[in-house]
Amino acid sequence: MTRLTKSIRTASLLILSAVLGTYLYIAFGFFSEGEQVPASESGIYFDTYSVERGAPLHIFMHGLDNVKGTIYRLEDRKVRIADLTLTSSEPSEESAYFSYRSGFPAGPAMDLDTTDLSSGYYLLESHDESLESFAAPFIVFDKQCEGIQLVASTYTWLAYNHYVKSNYIDQRSWRLKTAETYIDKAWWLYFQISTRLFSVDTKLKSVPVYLPYRKPIIFANGLIGKLNSRFYMGQSHLLELEWVLVDFLESEGLDYCVMDDRSFAQQIFSSNNDLFVFNGHSEYWSDASLSSLDLLISQDKKILFTGGNNIFRKVHEYDKGLLVTEQKISTKETTGRIGNFYDSLGYGTYAPLTILKPHHWLFNGIDKKIIGHKTFNAASPDEPGGVSGGETDKKNKFSHQFTRLATGNNADEGGADLMYRQLGDGGWLISLGSLSFASGIFMDADVRRLFTNVFNSHVD
Repeated sequence: MTRLTKSIRTASLLILSAVLGTYLYIAFGFFSEGEQVPASESGIYFDTYSVERGAPLHIFMHGLDNVKGTIYRLEDRKVRIADLTLTSSEPSEESAYFSYRSGFPAGPAMDLDTTDLSSGYYLLESHDESLESFAAPFIVFDKQCEGIQLVASTYTWLAYNHYVKSNYIDQRSWRLKTAETYIDKAWWLYFQISTRLFSVDTKLKSVPVYLPYRKPIIFANGLIGKLNSRFYMGQSHLLELEWVLVDFLESEGLDYCVMDDRSFAQQIFSSNNDLFVFNGHSEYWSDASLSSLDLLISQDKKILFTGGNNIFRKVHEYDKGLLVTEQKISTKETTGRIGNFYDSLGYGTYAPLTILKPHHWLFNGIDKKIIGHKTFNAASPDEPGGVSGGETDKKNKFSHQFTRLATGNNADEGGADLMYRQLGDGGWLISLGSLSFASGIFMDADVRRLFTNVFNSHVD
């Protein structure tokens, strides 16, 4: 028995050493300082997705010589703000050194004065001499601005800007890619077994991933040539989806301000703001962001989460970008704040919403029991969609402070749960729980009425 125990311990140590060695091998690739990146991977970028009104916006280029562009403000349509020309002193045929922590080292091609720009969403559309087009979004925030406060999901923008992946992961050795693939599959299998079979709340930690700002932006090209937000949005669930709510506020003549995730984390906003709206796909959060949200909850503010898969991954901000530290925040940590949490049930499906509490003020003026049959953001252009769709958040055992007002009709318990919590006498927190929800505003009169009720509550 003693010999068997010793053999088991030896085998365990060998397995542990192999696992740790594999992790270190992968970590070496993630933490390496940089590599040469072909200039053909070209584009426009900034050193952050936001700028405070009055400060210069630093505009950078990679792999481009001469670029002509136009800056638009995203309202109920694109409003032309300024035309500009960017010139780089670096030859486009040369490679550039890319640091995984800092991005590209080149200086800005232009500093744009933002003094005359009001708080809001902006888009720089540009093209080079070959007429290849690029789109780069940015936020102008004003900490003195008051009104409905939109928080753009800029942390998620950065995480979904896959430029690094196309130039980094694909260029690693096959041994490194194979090792990471098997570990990812093992994580996925463990997650499915523990959560689905045994209902274990599993916090998965990844090898830390750096996401520097200073790299070309490639996720916003679907907006090139689009005049307003009212079009089929099958290519991006990021800025395209956020524009819909801006379009609604502009159409209703409501005053609003916009800030980015970084400004929210640093609490760079007026304490007089009463309604905070987390617009779009608010998936990536830092501890500082969570502390800011806790402050709003303690102050009995009005808080609205318009999307799905909210507060799911943990990041840490550093001076050049974000570090992904956790691939999954605990269910309790998120649900205790907003009432629901994402799981993969119903992923990629779309369905209408069944109202469970028809007498709640959120549904004033809505007579139907089932709403939200049509949205822009559907599985394909030929499908009508549904406001419970894409990625959906559900109630769970930690939702006890919240009331479920409605639920999606997706098959196999994949529907979003619309959760509500009263905060003090005048405040509340609403989590719509669905990625496609806001895209129904201009397709379904009842969905539009629901959002009207939300903002009427703020005005009242």
